[in-house]
Amino acid sequence: MDTEVIVKLLGALGIGGAMGAIISGYFGNKNKQVDASVEDKKTDIDATDRLVGHWETMLKPLRDRIVFLERDREIERDSKLKLIHEVASLKNKLMVFESSHFDLPLPMWMKDVKGRMIFMNDSCQELILEPLGLKIEDYLGKTDIEFWGKEYGSQFSRTDNKVLRSKKPLDAIHTILDSNKEETSVMVLKYPRFHGNEIIGVGGLIKYIIEDDVTNIRPL
Repeated sequence: MDTEVIVKLLGALGIGGAMGAIISGYFGNKNKQVDASVEDKKTDIDATDRLVGHWETMLKPLRDRIVFLERDREIERDSKLKLIHEVASLKNKLMVFESSHFDLPLPMWMKDVKGRMIFMNDSCQELILEPLGLKIEDYLGKTDIEFWGKEYGSQFSRTDNKVLRSKKPLDAIHTILDSNKEETSVMVLKYPRFHGNEIIGVGGLIKYIIEDDVTNIRPL
């Protein structure tokens, strides 16, 4: 109730003088206290809002960083899944490659453009190297001259270079050593290996053994 109204009521009731002043002062202080309390609460609310706003400003970069890291983690997870699929695909292709070359019953090999041996199948080991006490591991990474010496190795490198220049398959007769370390003539097929349009090496295989001359041949 408003103080002025209360004072008027007191006057109407005949209560005045000192008692009226006391009562009027009491209610006047009460109203001031209520107003002060409301103001204090408003001040507290404003301070809280400012504090919340301050923390929101402080935390925004952290929230943005969390969002970025989560998105980055999703991208990384997707990349890992893609990599896993690519590895699986490459393994399947490698299995097909190995099954089509390692099992071939003819000695087969592949060299890079510098003439270094990078692949030989099991038939090379069994029919060419093993009888001479040699292993595929002894040949890999070496040129024909480094492995066989200049006398025998030169003939292989010459025909390899012809294939690299022409970029076409080539039949050639080469001399190799048999299990008795005697010379034997063989018919060899050599062919260019491509990656796209770029030649990356030379492949080769022994087609058959020549007994006495080109007309007298013996399968491996």
